[in-house]
Amino acid sequence: MDKDALYEELLAKAKEDPDVLGFILAGGRGKGMSTKHSDYDLLLIVPNGAKEAAEEKYIKPYRATESVEGSVLTLEEFRNYGNWDMHENWQAYNFAHLTAQIDRTGEIQKLIEAKGRIPEEAVKKFVSDNLGGFLNQHYRAFKNDRDGNAFAAYMDAVESVPRLLDVLFGREGRVRPYNKFLEWELANHPLAHLPWPPGDFLASIKKVLQTGDIETMKDFYRQIRDTSLQMGYEREIKDWEGYKME
Repeated sequence: MDKDALYEELLAKAKEDPDVLGFILAGGRGKGMSTKHSDYDLLLIVPNGAKEAAEEKYIKPYRATESVEGSVLTLEEFRNYGNWDMHENWQAYNFAHLTAQIDRTGEIQKLIEAKGRIPEEAVKKFVSDNLGGFLNQHYRAFKNDRDGNAFAAYMDAVESVPRLLDVLFGREGRVRPYNKFLEWELANHPLAHLPWPPGDFLASIKKVLQTGDIETMKDFYRQIRDTSLQMGYEREIKDWEGYKME
């Protein structure tokens, strides 16, 4: 049986199973970006006491096929799974742009949407910390370039890129996508406050990652400074007043 047919069979079986409270297609297929190599990554939500049986029925028999992989959580476990921690938030993008195929509780889709974003109350601190980190790396890159230390300038420029992306996405309450999804994300879920056309921005990131180009870094700095001021991050920008940044 091919992987598409196997997935449809499992979904149909789950729809008839009252112990499946939630059925989530995750990964690239769940977001709408897949390749011929993509498997079906499933997350099933079940009541307390039904976890082992669901694993035996939906997960374990298919692991050797490389067509379907996944896990089973109780609803209580899912409520606490992958919740926001600004220092350990790698799970968050897993849930971005997903739709539960089954949600018998009415709660599961709401949990998915909450897990796939930065909580509103955490946005300001997350952006503030990453904006400070970006400005610090930019300053170090600029200073090392000025002093003729090309290798150090390159390393600092490269290290600034994740911070830059965290700022741009975080300002809108969104988590930075995994690298394989970045181009797709910008095309399909555009940032409202991205200061550059997406294609130009991606080309600039590539240039910095390949060469550490300081002129591109200066453009990043100017645009992030100006748009962050407009979005209420005056303190973070003013903390760097007096430092030569370009």
